[in-house]
Amino acid sequence: MSNIMLDAFLSMLPEGSAWEFSDSDDFLNALSENYENVRQYLSNLSTIRDPMKTTLLSDLEREFGILSDSRLSENDRRMILSSRKFNNGVNGTADLLQQKLDAAGFDVLVHKNDPPVDPAQFIDESYQMVAGGFNAYAGRSDAYAGKLGGEYLLNGNLVNQAPDYLSSAGNMYAGNTVAVAGQYDDFIETPYTNTTPTDSTTWGFIFFVGGTATRNVDGELTNIELATVPSKKKNELKKIILRYKPIFTWCGLVIA
Repeated sequence: MSNIMLDAFLSMLPEGSAWEFSDSDDFLNALSENYENVRQYLSNLSTIRDPMKTTLLSDLEREFGILSDSRLSENDRRMILSSRKFNNGVNGTADLLQQKLDAAGFDVLVHKNDPPVDPAQFIDESYQMVAGGFNAYAGRSDAYAGKLGGEYLLNGNLVNQAPDYLSSAGNMYAGNTVAVAGQYDDFIETPYTNTTPTDSTTWGFIFFVGGTATRNVDGELTNIELATVPSKKKNELKKIILRYKPIFTWCGLVIA
């Protein structure tokens, strides 16, 4: 099989019938095919981060926070990845992000996690439930439910997809997993929830957007007040953050 490596080998040999239709010819073909595999692999590395040419499309999608949609063609997936990868020509900064949020009229503050502390204390959901006696109802001062915490913003809205079955086998199990089967023509989408990293070396790559913050004598964040943002403005807030946030960072939203 002719390839670039075979042409390279032949170019280094003198002309002669010894290299054609002989054992040496078979040897050169086999040798060149092995080297061609290596050459092709190294050649692919030059385009591994090119959305339109990469051979690791799924991996690159995950890096940029895109969950693959099986209904899309490969070309559509590459176009979406390309628009996400090249949507920002400059790396944002916390100061620039604060300026853009101020200019848009948002009463929020950007807080760097420096020195880094566990973001879970500000982001992870915790619930307060109080019910006085055995007769709690809406309207009583001693009966309330509340949620504290926030959410992470990485690279836009992510969703999990599952088939929306027209029929399924109920109460049937395979191991510990419910067994479903049937025809479906659509998908059920549910928000994808990012959890706080357990590796403390990554905490410094998470910053916060919320209300007024307090720090201890060592400069560590100890509290971030909830900032109030109207529901109809939250998508605009998130778009600004995604546009100007520093690259390779997570934003911890502490807003209500």
